[in-house]
Amino acid sequence: MYTITTRHVKKYIKTFSDDVLDLIYPPCCILCDEILPPFKDYYLCSDCVDFFQGLEPPFCSCGLSRSLCAKNCENIFIKNSAPFLYQEMVQELTMRFKYAKKAFIGKGMAQLMIKHLPAETWDTDLIVPVPIHKNRLRKRGFNQAEILTGWLAEYLDLNYEPKLLIRQKDTKPLSGFSPMGRINTLKDAFAVKKKPVGKKVLLIDDIYTTGATLNVLAKILYENGACSVSCATFSVVQQMKS
Repeated sequence: MYTITTRHVKKYIKTFSDDVLDLIYPPCCILCDEILPPFKDYYLCSDCVDFFQGLEPPFCSCGLSRSLCAKNCENIFIKNSAPFLYQEMVQELTMRFKYAKKAFIGKGMAQLMIKHLPAETWDTDLIVPVPIHKNRLRKRGFNQAEILTGWLAEYLDLNYEPKLLIRQKDTKPLSGFSPMGRINTLKDAFAVKKKPVGKKVLLIDDIYTTGATLNVLAKILYENGACSVSCATFSVVQQMKS
């Protein structure tokens, strides 16, 4: 027997409210700002949606199609799932999301992830965002991974733990560092506030670059009792042979 809970009622009310707002204030394409018809999915116009074609299997553990991955990736986490290659319009959308103070774009990005990733991606006990340091949070105004995770959790009715992981050290950007340099930079950068003992954890971020941050977080989660750790990102950067 299906039981309607307070959470379900709140979700129905919010959905109704969003539909009413769509009628009064029609949404715009998250890429080109064209006004969309009410109730339009994915927040993309018919022209821009063609720029977002999903990656094709078989996949490397980094999330790239194997035909695009130049490395034999070895990761601590089970795998990363990513619908898109980080190029052109995907890059433009991500930059607008992170640096143009347009947090609402995260909703459309979450919808696109759900559309393009297989259902088994979301087979998890906990969905957790990659944390950012309070200094960066203060500067940017929001954690883009937390925005994505929140929408994914809402749409898919997943157990959302936004503060399970914390970033306790403000590190320099990792671009330009060697693989070992990235690991050394991230040493002691993160901590767990609540141990995920016996839980399957899904880490969420906007971009998979080298996997250094996700691997460090996976190691911490395993050390604190997680039974499995996987990742999902909106896009993945194509790595060149070193």
